[in-house]
Amino acid sequence: MVFLGEELASSFQLTHQLDTSARAQVPFSATPDGVQGALRCRPRDGILTENARVEGWKERGYTWPPSYEPDEEGWKKIFERRFHQLERIDIGKSEDMYNRKYNGWLSAVTSAFVVPAFTDKGWEIRRVSDEVLEGLRKELKDGLEEGRTRLELGNEIIVEEGEGESQLPPLFIDLPEGKGEEVLEHYRGLHEDFCGQKLVGAKCYGLRVYRNGSRLLMHTDKPNTHVIASILHLGHDDDCEGWPIVIEDYEGNVNEVMMEPGDMLLYESAKLYHGRPRPLKGSWYCSIFSHYYPEDWDVENFHWESHYGVPPHWADFKQGEEERELASLEVVGTALNEPECEAGWEGLKESILWENRDIACR
Repeated sequence: MVFLGEELASSFQLTHQLDTSARAQVPFSATPDGVQGALRCRPRDGILTENARVEGWKERGYTWPPSYEPDEEGWKKIFERRFHQLERIDIGKSEDMYNRKYNGWLSAVTSAFVVPAFTDKGWEIRRVSDEVLEGLRKELKDGLEEGRTRLELGNEIIVEEGEGESQLPPLFIDLPEGKGEEVLEHYRGLHEDFCGQKLVGAKCYGLRVYRNGSRLLMHTDKPNTHVIASILHLGHDDDCEGWPIVIEDYEGNVNEVMMEPGDMLLYESAKLYHGRPRPLKGSWYCSIFSHYYPEDWDVENFHWESHYGVPPHWADFKQGEEERELASLEVVGTALNEPECEAGWEGLKESILWENRDIACR
């Protein structure tokens, strides 16, 4: 999707290149007087200028502060803080900061109120034990033993500790043709039971093998197709210390969930920020990921609603007393990171740790 340009009060000459995961890339042009110009969006069926986008924001009845979805105090508290952090990002004359700030707003409004909530909590763990799981675990074992792996490069929300050759990007074991579709169909009923919706399988990918030092930054998934999802943990090396998936919920909690092989985390993946911000301590850790969307979902156009949800003042810089007290927020592609905080996420200070014995698995 392409954004061209019409004047903004902040006077930028910029062009957004947006994909459906909402990441923008902006060719930058500056003059001696600063940055001149505009923002336009070209969806498949026409052109959406910034002025038209703001009009769409008004026509849809959006207000600021917004009406949160769900209307829970803990959920509001998460995003009131996050929106203040975004307001604190100063674009200046930087192409990069312009990109990052818009992407941050796009991601946050999608999560806070654009995508509906389907469950009370947003996530749960279920225990899986069947022939499909055993087949996937055999694919993992054979792939590692036979060296049928390839490097997964270029995923900017996966970062590796260390420098140079000490960095270990994830490995990928490709499944036989048709296996991903089989997994999607086999587990579709579990996902439908979780969210109370009839679902369409979008994508199953894996096997991803994270390696020592890997971190997965906190993010949400594509709102077009990756609405309801699961992570099925297949196995980890004996030296792995335990590597929690971190996920927010509608009560405002930050949860750290330890998973054992055969555990399936079902969650609202376009809605809840999730990741593994703590570095992996161990040789390897492997999972497979399945994504679905509701049958009546507007797959072609839903992501545009997120653009209408971004408030007119998104580019403004604000640093009052409230903003100065917050940890700085860094936008990395489609992910968020708080570089001043432990493992890049302040919520880990008061997280809830869920280990196998604590989780009511079904």
